[in-house]
Amino acid sequence: MYSMFEKCSNLKSLNLSSFDTSNVSDMAGMFFDCSSLKSLNLSSFTTSNTSCMSSMFDYCSSLTSLDISNFNTSNVSDMYSMFNKCSSLTSLDISNFNTSNVSDMSDMFNDCSSLLTIYASDKWNTDKVTDSSSMFRNCTNLKGDISYDRTVVDKTYAKTSGGYLTYKAATSKTLSLNINPNTGAVTSYDITTSPIEQFRTFLKREKLMSAA
Repeated sequence: MYSMFEKCSNLKSLNLSSFDTSNVSDMAGMFFDCSSLKSLNLSSFTTSNTSCMSSMFDYCSSLTSLDISNFNTSNVSDMYSMFNKCSSLTSLDISNFNTSNVSDMSDMFNDCSSLLTIYASDKWNTDKVTDSSSMFRNCTNLKGDISYDRTVVDKTYAKTSGGYLTYKAATSKTLSLNINPNTGAVTSYDITTSPIEQFRTFLKREKLMSAA
C-alpha cells in the first residue's frame, strides 16, 4: 500500500472501513499530500504486520481529527514524518502506540502548528530511536507535562512525565460471550473497552486512602 493515495489532492473524504490490511507490511506515504482530505475512516485497519509508516499522513493539512486508536504498531520501525505538516490537527491520540521497535521518529510531528495535545501511554518508548531530528519542530502550541520549547525539538521531551506528551492509559477490548450449553451457539455477546491501567489506578487509590 506504499503511496497508494499519494497526491490525491482533491480527495475530501475516504472510507476504508472495508479494507483488509492484515498482511500489509508497508504503509509509507499512503496518504501523502492528500491536502484536501478532511474525513478518513481507518476503523478496520489491522497493522500488526506493518513495519513502515513513514510519511503515512504527511501533508494531510486539512485533517482536523484522526482516529488511529486501533493501530497496532508493535512491529513498526520507521515513523519518519508520519504526521508531518498535519497543520489542522489540534489533538492526536496515540495512546495505543507501542513504539518499542521504532528507530526513526525524525520529523514525526514537524509543522503540526495547531497541535495542542498528544496523548500517549506506557506503551510509548523511544529507547531504540536513533534519529529524532526535528521531531517536534514548529509545534509551537503543544503542551503536555511541560510547555513547548522551540530549542528542544528531538526526542528529549518525547515523554509524558516532564515532556510534551499527555498521559492517557492504553485501552483493551474485552469480549464476553453467552453460550447455549446444549447447542454451543452464541446467544449474545458484549464488547467493552476498559483502560489497562484501571486496576493499577484502583490499587494506588486504595494505598493512598489507607495511608491517610
